[in-house]
Amino acid sequence: MNRKKAVVDVAILIFMAIVLSGWALFTFVSNSGQIEGIVKDSRFLDKIYVNEEMIEFYIFEVMEEVIAEGFSGEDEFVSKFNEGFGRYGDSEAFKFFSFEGDLVKGDNVEIVDGEVRLKINFRGEEEFGERIEVVYSFSRVFVRDIN
Repeated sequence: MNRKKAVVDVAILIFMAIVLSGWALFTFVSNSGQIEGIVKDSRFLDKIYVNEEMIEFYIFEVMEEVIAEGFSGEDEFVSKFNEGFGRYGDSEAFKFFSFEGDLVKGDNVEIVDGEVRLKINFRGEEEFGERIEVVYSFSRVFVRDIN
C-alpha cells in the first residue's frame, strides 16, 4: 500500500512539473513579441542622445566664450556663463532638459590650477505615445583650461 501511494505522489509531482513548465513557456512566448518591439524601437533613445550632445556642445561653446572674454572669479564666470547659455533657450535640447532658472550656480564651479571645472546634473523627461515614458538623467564635469 505504501508503494502505490508513492507512485501516485510521483505521478502528481511529474504532472504538476509539466503543467508549470508549459505555463512558463506559454507566458514567455506570448510576451516575447511585446518585449522585442520595445527593444527594436530606438527612436526615443536617438532623440535623447542628440539632445545630450547638443547641450554638451552649448556648454563647451559658452565656456570657451567666457574664458576668451576673461573673468575675475567664480561669481563673474557664473554670471557670464548663465547669460551666454540663455541664448540657447529656444533650442529643442534646452527644452528637453527643462532648465529652470540659472543652469550654473557658484557651488558647482571650481577654478583651480588654471582650469575651470563645471559640474552639472541634467534630467529630462519625455513621453512617446501612451505606453513609453523616458526619464533620462546624467551628471557631467566639464573642464577647460583658462590659459
